[in-house]
Amino acid sequence: MEEVNAGGLVAVMARDKERRPVLRVVDPEVAALAENVRCSAGRFYWSWGEEMAPAGEKGEAARLLRKVLRGSAAGS
Repeated sequence: MEEVNAGGLVAVMARDKERRPVLRVVDPEVAALAENVRCSAGRFYWSWGEEMAPAGEKGEAARLLRKVLRGSAAGS
């Protein structure tokens, strides 16, 4: 969570519609932009099920979240 919060996004633990634990990541400047990240089998996953990054690569996952939630310039 520190990597995500350090990038200007806000991350909190939550539950998705199926009651599974997720990391809810929100851009506080545009609250409508948010993503629920799951971690399973040593990998982070986007809300639509696509693999994001290995669980050991928190910095890469945070970079991708910034890119999606803040635009391509923020993810570089």
